Amino acid sequence: MNEQKAFLFFKKLHGEQLHTPITPTWMHILRVGNNIKNVLSTYNEANPSKLKELTIAGYGHDSLEDTTITYEEIKSEFGIIIADYILGVTNEKGDKETKEHVRKVCKSSEEIQIIKLSDLGDNYTAISHNCTDPIDIRNRVLPLLEPMYQEIMKTEFNIYRKSSEFFKQSIKNSRESAFNIIDTTELLLSL
Repeated sequence: MNEQKAFLFFKKLHGEQLHTPITPTWMHILRVGNNIKNVLSTYNEANPSKLKELTIAGYGHDSLEDTTITYEEIKSEFGIIIADYILGVTNEKGDKETKEHVRKVCKSSEEIQIIKLSDLGDNYTAISHNCTDPIDIRNRVLPLLEPMYQEIMKTEFNIYRKSSEFFKQSIKNSRESAFNIIDTTELLLSL
């Protein structure tokens, strides 16, 4: 399956889900997959086959957590490599258990970590662009993002060294912007 059809497959799975109060999930998964493709292409750190696998896994990265599709169905549709990448970034125990998930991702392959970096970066960027409820973000969203941020930023990459450096710097910038937006929004709402 080509990348465009794969994206449409995952978009359909997510249906009308929202990633933020005003942004559909399909926009998030599109950005995650496309950012992987664009960054790895820019630094020429993946062959065409690996680039396709990682892009498709980026599109599908939230599917096991947020839809009814199973690992076996993903494996049947896209093959074991893509299914394993998606499973690798999936928090199988849900949002209430982050420590084990963070540990799993940070000890996983560089491919899984690159997908998570792209996802994390887009999540912080989404906060900056859609901070309608700073209290919810502080109490619900940041406790999910911050443990992963603290650990994955320490990981070292050999295969995707330049791409990981780009993603990490981008995440630092997006995170700083997100915190500034949260603080400013809280201040404005208190007036």
